[in-house]
Amino acid sequence: MTKKALRLLAVLVALALLVAACGSDDSSDTTEGSGDSTETTQAGDNAGPKTIRFTFAPDPVWDWLNDQGIREEMEIAANVAILQSPTWNEVGIYAGGNADIISVGDFEVPIIEEEFGIPGVVFGKYNIDRSILVAPAGSSAETLEDCVGKKVAVWDTLSSTTIWGVIANALYGLDFRVDGGDFELVVVDITNTAEQAANGSVD
Repeated sequence: MTKKALRLLAVLVALALLVAACGSDDSSDTTEGSGDSTETTQAGDNAGPKTIRFTFAPDPVWDWLNDQGIREEMEIAANVAILQSPTWNEVGIYAGGNADIISVGDFEVPIIEEEFGIPGVVFGKYNIDRSILVAPAGSSAETLEDCVGKKVAVWDTLSSTTIWGVIANALYGLDFRVDGGDFELVVVDITNTAEQAANGSVD
């Protein structure tokens, strides 16, 4: 089993523990997710599984856990049902009240709390950011500083955009953010960012 699979297993165990910790000895247990969504599950030995709405980016390790039956085994053992929603727009789904848990960077949580007013709890450790900046072969740009004032495709206002904002400021004193700053950031679906650069729509 790969390290990534082991990390995802650890996250699943954490999910199970989180749900178990929300239980009580009362006749019913009401667990509130993000937004206005509320789900009530009857407690007791005959109670059905507690449901977690989990949203995350499409992930081959998750698919493997499903194919191997590991996810199902863990759900049964923990009396938990995970409703999965693979999407590249995890934050949007969460902010809209359609997910209880999302897989995002811990550095994004304060921004999510501030923008959407949803208190968050960080748990688990799964992966690292692997985003890179890419310019077409014919570009004269060699550093981020060379892209000041140019169009840069990003796939959202958080995640790697936040990381590059920190890098731009630390290295060059530049402001790298959507809706302002020293660059013209264009939010594009993650699957189309490379195409936008290849066809000249962004730099």
